[in-house]
Amino acid sequence: MSSITPLLKPNGEWNLLLLNKVVFLTGGGGYIAQSIAHTCYSHGAKIVLADINKQAALNTKQQILSENNHNDDSRILVVELDIANDDSNKNAVNYVISKWNTINILINTAAIYPAGNIETTSEDDWLKTLNVNVKGSALVTKHIVPVMKQNQGQYSSIVLFASATGMIAFPLLMAYSTTKAAVIELTKSLALELGQYNIRVNSISPDSPALFEAAKRLNIPDDVYRVNTSGKCIKRLGQAQELANMIVFLVSDLCPFCTGANIVVDGGLII
Repeated sequence: MSSITPLLKPNGEWNLLLLNKVVFLTGGGGYIAQSIAHTCYSHGAKIVLADINKQAALNTKQQILSENNHNDDSRILVVELDIANDDSNKNAVNYVISKWNTINILINTAAIYPAGNIETTSEDDWLKTLNVNVKGSALVTKHIVPVMKQNQGQYSSIVLFASATGMIAFPLLMAYSTTKAAVIELTKSLALELGQYNIRVNSISPDSPALFEAAKRLNIPDDVYRVNTSGKCIKRLGQAQELANMIVFLVSDLCPFCTGANIVVDGGLII
């Protein structure tokens, strides 16, 4: 992390924006999810770390506890979740309800990103990417919405992870980019459907923080990664903490009239 990161953490009057809110975070063991989980926790939330890799989610939990210098894990649940499987979503949500009785916020970061162009992306790659990134977003929302409808008199909030690659092309991420464009449209449909129940739905489209792991795993050269992800206006790479701060604002009561939007956090990359 760069030296700017400590300045981005909550303090003073901006602290505890999510006090006692239950945040269901998918992909809870992932790179960006770690920053989101830390930040939501710092703002007073109860955190559900849901991931197909339970050990990765447990690692995130331990990092949060270590950073906060205590062993009280009463505000963190770890749940194994295959987001593309309907029963897995149902079971995970039911487990959370049995423990905490409600879910106020869904933040869906779970995604996969196979490398390939039109000739090299296999049928299996297409199906897996669609299943996780699009169907998975719909399924986890499907099972959490009935819980949110019971939060009478309170706003609930859903944030689906899209991507700048859903708006502009990025090398070797054809299937991923296609699914992220679909997530943007799914967000609009959900916002239209769920607004009457005081459920806000927005998507967020980052660039460099979200693509950092993808570029590393796909062996995309650093110079190619930086050219394609550095902001045009703010000429540096984005940080996961900056994205986490935006998400906390978006899901908090400071932002009650924003729904159906795709929030772009890219340093001006796509303008």
